[in-house]
Amino acid sequence: MTSVCAAAGIIVSTITKTGLGQVISDILIKGAQALSTDPTAVLIFTCIFAAVAVTILGLAVPVTASFIISWVIVGPALISLGVPEAAAAMFIFYYAVLSEVSPPTALAAVASSAITGGRVIATMWQACKYAIPAFLVPLAFTFTPEGASLVAQGGFIGAVWTGLVSAFAVAALAAGAGGWIIRRAGWPERILCFIAAGALLYLQPMSMMIGFSALILGVIVHLLLRRKPKLTSATTSDIGSTESHSTGSPAESN
Repeated sequence: MTSVCAAAGIIVSTITKTGLGQVISDILIKGAQALSTDPTAVLIFTCIFAAVAVTILGLAVPVTASFIISWVIVGPALISLGVPEAAAAMFIFYYAVLSEVSPPTALAAVASSAITGGRVIATMWQACKYAIPAFLVPLAFTFTPEGASLVAQGGFIGAVWTGLVSAFAVAALAAGAGGWIIRRAGWPERILCFIAAGALLYLQPMSMMIGFSALILGVIVHLLLRRKPKLTSATTSDIGSTESHSTGSPAESN
């Protein structure tokens, strides 16, 4: 750990002295601007590119070293687009932590499989599956100014309502990814949960209305499908035996 952090310090110094960090930040922004000229879309694409960059930089690297390196490379891009420094730092730290469960290295999954005797690849993908909601939560910090309230960059009321809305978004995303609400969920309600999670994490009035509507509709669809009677094999055999007893053979009726 000490040697890795020392190496990270050398890397950070080199990136700072050569100006490579600013160059990479400009590449992230220009890549987003190549896809769209709308400022909101540019911010969204930049955040997505930054999330991928931090995840890659954190592969097989401890969290502390990953955060230090990523802050020099990705931090200027987010800050130049108007993201508060605290939100940008938490964004980078979040993905630095999540790199520990990101394939193909996933150090946390490798360590846990070694301790429990489980299969490494299966444990790695299962850990990534369970962490899917966490991969989208940091985007809420940066997409909108209201998202900064999630990292205590606003009043108490703002922190409370953004926290509640984000909790519903995480619950919807977990239901969609895990495929379970009250019982095993089908794809119709899972798709609605994914839509609800994405809309709620944007933390804007219109998107939140769409998100809550999609979430409520998904729950209603799930409850309706759950109440739908199913014709089991036991029921089918009971119906068949009842029909045979009621009709009987032609000889018995004579």
